[in-house]
Amino acid sequence: MERFFGIPIDPASLLGQTLALLLAVVLGGLIGLNREWRGRAAGLRTHVLVCVGSTLIALASWEFGRNGSMPRPADPSRVAANIVVGIGFLGAGAIVREGMTIRGLTTAASIWTTAAIGLSIGTSPRLGGLAVIATAIVLAALIVLNRLEDLFHLKQPMRLLEVDVQEAEHGPARVLAQLAEMGLVVYRVEARRQAGEGGAESVRRMRLQVRLPGNFDRNRLNAVLAEEPGVVAFQLE
Repeated sequence: MERFFGIPIDPASLLGQTLALLLAVVLGGLIGLNREWRGRAAGLRTHVLVCVGSTLIALASWEFGRNGSMPRPADPSRVAANIVVGIGFLGAGAIVREGMTIRGLTTAASIWTTAAIGLSIGTSPRLGGLAVIATAIVLAALIVLNRLEDLFHLKQPMRLLEVDVQEAEHGPARVLAQLAEMGLVVYRVEARRQAGEGGAESVRRMRLQVRLPGNFDRNRLNAVLAEEPGVVAFQLE
C-alpha cells in the first residue's frame, strides 16, 4: 500500500490503476489545454493521449515485472526507456522550420514532458504526487514565462536582411547605426565585397541576422534605407 499525498492507494488494484489513468487524463489535459489555447497543432487530445498511453505502458510494464508466471519476467526499466525514445519521434513531428525561425520546439518539449508525467503516474502513487507537482511547474513555465517573453519582446522572429552598401564614408557602419536606432538587434553579420561595374565604387553586400522589435514598422525601415545615400539595394526576407 502506497500513499498519494497521504491517501493510501493500492497500485496493484484495479481501482488504483483506474485512478492513475484518470489522473493522467487530468494532468495531460491541463498541459494540452494550454497548447490548444496557444493555437498549437498538438493540443488537448494529443497531450491526453500521450499521458494516458505512457501511464498505461508503465502500468503494464510493472505488471510484467511482477508476474511470476512468466518464464522470463520483463524488465520494467527497458519498457520505460522505449517510451522516452519513441516519444521523441512524435515530438519531432511538431517542429517546423520557417526560414530562419524554428517553430514547435516548446510543443515538442511539452509532449516529451507529458510522457514523463504519465510514466511517473503509472510507476507508483508516490511518483504520481510528484507528477502533479511537475505539471504545476510545466504550466507555470508555459504561462508565466510566456508572458515575460511577450513583455520583453523575446519571441520576435529572426529575419535575414540583405543590404548592398557602398563602402565610402563608412557606409556599412552607418547602416548598422540606423538599424540600432530603429530597435533591430543584429546577431550576426556576413559581408562580401563586390567590385562595381564600369569602374564604379566597390559595394559590400551585408547579410544580417536580425531580431525585429515588437513595434517594428516595415515601411519605416524601407524609408530609412532608401534615403541612406550609401545603400544601393536591400531586401528583408
